[in-house]
Amino acid sequence: MDPDHIPESESARSSHHTRRGHVSHILIPILTAIVIVVALLYFAPVIMGMITSDIGPVDDRDLIPGTVEVPQEQNAYGLIPALDRAVVLTPVYRDVLERMVKGEERADDAATLNALISENTQTLLVLRAMDERTAFIDPILEDPSTLTPEVIPTSLGKLHGAYRIALASGEWRARRGDFVGAVDDTLLPARLAHKLTEPNCSLINYLVASVMRRESLEALQRLLGQYGANMTAQELQQLRSALAQLGDDTRGLRTALQIEYLSLRVALHSLTSGTTDDSIFPAELVQDVRELGTDSYQFRPNETTLLFRDLWRRKSTDALGSCATPAVATAPREQITTPAWMLYITENAVGKVLYSVAATSVGDLHTRRCTYTALLNAVTIQAALVEYHNKVDSYPTSLQDLVPGYLSTLPDDPYSGQAFRYKADERILCSVGDDLVAGNCSYGDEKSNDLIFKL
Repeated sequence: MDPDHIPESESARSSHHTRRGHVSHILIPILTAIVIVVALLYFAPVIMGMITSDIGPVDDRDLIPGTVEVPQEQNAYGLIPALDRAVVLTPVYRDVLERMVKGEERADDAATLNALISENTQTLLVLRAMDERTAFIDPILEDPSTLTPEVIPTSLGKLHGAYRIALASGEWRARRGDFVGAVDDTLLPARLAHKLTEPNCSLINYLVASVMRRESLEALQRLLGQYGANMTAQELQQLRSALAQLGDDTRGLRTALQIEYLSLRVALHSLTSGTTDDSIFPAELVQDVRELGTDSYQFRPNETTLLFRDLWRRKSTDALGSCATPAVATAPREQITTPAWMLYITENAVGKVLYSVAATSVGDLHTRRCTYTALLNAVTIQAALVEYHNKVDSYPTSLQDLVPGYLSTLPDDPYSGQAFRYKADERILCSVGDDLVAGNCSYGDEKSNDLIFKL
């Protein structure tokens, strides 16, 4: 007999079969359990969808802007085409305007400035005509209820370049001693920006307006610094009155956030009603919603609206809060951190993905609003200081010396809620800035976030 092929004994075969039996007894329950778990996971959304449902309609009336009626002949938006035809901006002109905005003019810019103003006489006439109109509102926002995802905001055309021409005109007129005209042209962009944010304003237009206001007031600061000594007390008082008409932009920011929320809600409604196309949302997401239906366990339209409503209320509270409190970079509270495969059994998974992706933070709006207020208040004080200096040939030792002879009340630093810090010898005003920490109130302090206004 071959020693390598010795037959198994009966006991060995019995032992082998016994072990196989034990393995079978273990594997079968495990496999059965796996099948049951997979089946439960697969059918869980269907079962939960049968025993649960979406919440009722969401009350978000406080986030819906109202209808505005503006006669066409009083809406500055109607003059945008005329402005586009009038503007003459060569690359050389753009470079000069860019340097002027930054306060970095060169000696050889004077001739170019003269040519720029000469070629844009019609541009300035159109801008002044726009300034005379009572409103500056995108026609599609007069009745926000008509918004659809396919509606494209009306373009502002060449306004960005055109308003800088007005700033250049302010400088050009100041050099010729026409200080009333210089101030009027310099503040024209700020006045247009104020109208652009009232009463219904998109977020993109709000951001454009914030840049226009800032550059307008910074140009006025430079004008006061260069030519203030030659201005009369009456001209400086008229300037302060014009600044007082600008006010803050709280209402503009509030409506910008409302319009942004409404646009998102309209887009969500179009998704759930099946009236949207793949160009508005990612094709995969649109397909998922169509397959799941408008009220399934994995997509609850009203619950999704509730998520966005609560987020936008927090955004409004944070953006419009006191400047003397830290800015909050509002972000969704329910970030999607669940593994992708778990989303299948997550209630309102599609809505939460939409919420997490679309609800981007607008935390810098608080800072934009407060920095504008600080700049507006600083320029108002600067005009009073110039008038004081022109009268007594020196600057006051304290800002309180301006009250009540030059200012009825002293504008506060919005970031501290107290008076601006003032250095008479260095001719600067200081705001503590958005970090709310008072620095050394001096140029070159890299550790400080102070806003420094040169007088």
